Amino acid sequence: MSKFPTRASIEANPGVETFQGGQVFTGNGITAFRLLAMKSALSMELKGMRLSRGPSVFGRIKAEFKLKGSKQKVYDQFCAKLREAGVLRDPPAKPLNRPSPLIPELRKTRKQRENPTLLEQEYAEEVAAGNHDGSV
Repeated sequence: MSKFPTRASIEANPGVETFQGGQVFTGNGITAFRLLAMKSALSMELKGMRLSRGPSVFGRIKAEFKLKGSKQKVYDQFCAKLREAGVLRDPPAKPLNRPSPLIPELRKTRKQRENPTLLEQEYAEEVAAGNHDGSV
């Protein structure tokens, strides 16, 4: 028997129920939660942290799922198996790195705010003299 729940069984019974204002993991949810916790623990071990004094999660995953290789390779294989089983979803695509649509005045540097251009100075003088209502 596979340790991974099948995609069909997860879709039929996701294993998360609402109970008295909280959520309870049941059936496939318990298995899925355990596998996701192991994935998170392995990612922490990749960064050099230990989560317990007992056997490492890396060793437990290698033994339980019969994976071979370095920590990074085992992590990649484990994530691939989780995706195949439907436990892990692909992350959403990252948005393009565009400048935020802030007010133009806020996007200016301090130097630009302290030394406005000649056109901006003329506009400021018109508004101060009352020749302009302040609209652009």
